[in-house]
Amino acid sequence: MDSAIVQAIHRTGKAAGMRTIAEFVEDDAVRSRLRTVGIDFAQGFAIEPPRLISEDLCRAV
Repeated sequence: MDSAIVQAIHRTGKAAGMRTIAEFVEDDAVRSRLRTVGIDFAQGFAIEPPRLISEDLCRAV
């Protein structure tokens, strides 16, 4: 069911000319499935663990 929902949201976003981002990507298996679906961006532990804002690459905060 989760996969069907992600795919539907992704298709809707693409139809509207938007890029899609997945949250809470916790492992490489999920990351791989999202890549197969065509999700544009992802965030979560499988990408990089959280960091303090002081360590963030975006210093503009």
